[in-house]
Amino acid sequence: MPLALEAPGHWLTAVWQMACWQVGATVDLTDLRGPLTVVTGPNWGPYLGPQDIYACALHPLGFGFSEPLPRGVIDYSVEVRSQPDTYLGASPGPHELAWVDQARTLTQSDLVAVTGRASRLQLRPTDPWTTCRQGVLHALVTGGSVVVVVGENDEVLRRIAAEERALMTDHTMGCE
Repeated sequence: MPLALEAPGHWLTAVWQMACWQVGATVDLTDLRGPLTVVTGPNWGPYLGPQDIYACALHPLGFGFSEPLPRGVIDYSVEVRSQPDTYLGASPGPHELAWVDQARTLTQSDLVAVTGRASRLQLRPTDPWTTCRQGVLHALVTGGSVVVVVGENDEVLRRIAAEERALMTDHTMGCE
């Protein structure tokens, strides 16, 4: 399932990634025009076509859109509120495809091959994979947590890290 959320560090991006993995779907960032389902932020226009489009308003509290959406565009917030909180389906196998982008293809077991100790990391979202690996998977696998920040001012980022008692990662300061 392609994820075209314009905000790689947004909590809804992480929700969709984990939901895909739980049901055995693949997060695919390589072809956003050919699939049957696209998840996007409020800019759904480029994806209009035969596929299902789930649009996320990216509101901090998860509210949906205030205006009606065009035919074929589903308001994620409205749809998710009508669903149960528990997934009762089968779990995917370790060798099922989980992530595809231009640089990597990973299975379910590859996703959790994270090393390191539990810590509280500060992350500035730079690209979908870094955000996924450092912002979702590292925290889940090691039992740590993450503080996601947006901004370019190094002094402000250092202050936030100190206030949040978070370790600054290479990706906090934009280093690759």
